[in-house]
Amino acid sequence: MSLSKKILVAAALFLSPPLSGAASSFIATYPIPAAESIEFATNWLRDEGFKVSQTFTAAGKASLIATRSEETVTIGVSPQSPLGSHVVFCSAPAATDEHSTISALKSSLEGYVLSLEDGTNSDPYHIPDAVKTLEHFVICLKASGKGEPLNFSGFVADRQGFIVSTAHDLDGITAVVVKGDRGEEIPGEIVKRDTVRDLTLIRVKRRFEGAVDIPGGKRHLDPGERIYMVRCSPSNDDGIKVGVVSRQQAVVSGNLLWQVKMDVSPGSSGSPVFDQKGRLIGIVKGRYRGTETRGFLIPFDTIVEFLGQERR
Repeated sequence: MSLSKKILVAAALFLSPPLSGAASSFIATYPIPAAESIEFATNWLRDEGFKVSQTFTAAGKASLIATRSEETVTIGVSPQSPLGSHVVFCSAPAATDEHSTISALKSSLEGYVLSLEDGTNSDPYHIPDAVKTLEHFVICLKASGKGEPLNFSGFVADRQGFIVSTAHDLDGITAVVVKGDRGEEIPGEIVKRDTVRDLTLIRVKRRFEGAVDIPGGKRHLDPGERIYMVRCSPSNDDGIKVGVVSRQQAVVSGNLLWQVKMDVSPGSSGSPVFDQKGRLIGIVKGRYRGTETRGFLIPFDTIVEFLGQERR
């Protein structure tokens, strides 16, 4: 039996009456050891900004209490078998919609388990060849804004000289410098800037040997799915970062964005992000303030809308 069929929901969602302080709970069984479920849930909650305390009891059981602002999440984990775990999720106040902490954590844990089945988590540092070949289409960009040098990334969207990147920090800027394959600097012109979608289209007077396959991109992502950011790396070292989708899309300042766990360092804005098959899934918008591993991606659909309006 596949791992996906072994993810057995042991009880349906239980809702308390809609009173102040009410709690919601969910119970599920996963085909991974209890220790692995505990580690995953602890790391996920901490990455989401929760303070987590652990209490271990006999027979490998554990209780996690996570707090963030006025929200408290309690996770109970016990062994179902040597290779299986029974997990109880509880949140107060009650929150059961698809964007709640419980739903996001449960989906991420399920995505993690499914990724074990297809091998994407067998080596967390492995970079698929389909992703490595795309480094040639990532471009280093720089400009000057308000007297400060700006360094960011972009990707070739059309071999006729068109590059896609982010739009923030480019207010009042009409020209950028593009670094070529041999280190030469090529003048680039901003031909379209969409501050709502936070996307920019840049044109250079040169033909590229290839481009990212935008029509072959991917729209749907699953929490826990492994993804790969390919950023500008002037030293040609450490240009690919591995991350995972942390939860479903969220509305941020009126825009739908993917939330991911990934090393999003300065200069990563505009970097394309791919799945393990090399399909474009989005572009790095930035990171959550105060963190270096919680990032936001502009979705593939938004990129298509932006380019579609330009080339109707």
